[in-house]
Amino acid sequence: MIKFLVEEIDQNARLKKNIIKSQLAWIKERDLNYIVTSINCGGSGYIACENESLINDTLDRIKKLQSFYYIDDN
Repeated sequence: MIKFLVEEIDQNARLKKNIIKSQLAWIKERDLNYIVTSINCGGSGYIACENESLINDTLDRIKKLQSFYYIDDN
């Protein structure tokens, strides 16, 4: 039983490490997209354009993360 718990803790630690690594990579990609969007935006709508880009990227990421989460209601 203890061996099983130790293995489960190790698996959880690896999972946590991989999630953090994935999120950091996503943040870098999001920020690069933000820079490109900023360059393409202009005029009085500049801030709105930037915010829309960040919001859309974040919502897309949430949907992707939610696709990994499975709840069995049975």
